[in-house]
Amino acid sequence: MFLISVLTNVAVGYSCGIASDRHIFFTLLFSLCVCTIFYSDIIDLDRPRRGMILVSQVSLIELKKTIEKKHI
Repeated sequence: MFLISVLTNVAVGYSCGIASDRHIFFTLLFSLCVCTIFYSDIIDLDRPRRGMILVSQVSLIELKKTIEKKHI
């Protein structure tokens, strides 16, 4: 995610340099969109039982069983 944010900032800076004019509204709007997407992904990953990104817990359950067998 860090690399994507750096690349988007480079793209915005490059486009402002080519245009020789800085449109602050569009720059802020684009930055707001990128930040919103990143924060929504972080919040979605932080809450595994609800959200758009759903991860199966089967592998963790199997790992727990394996660890319990080794300690018995």
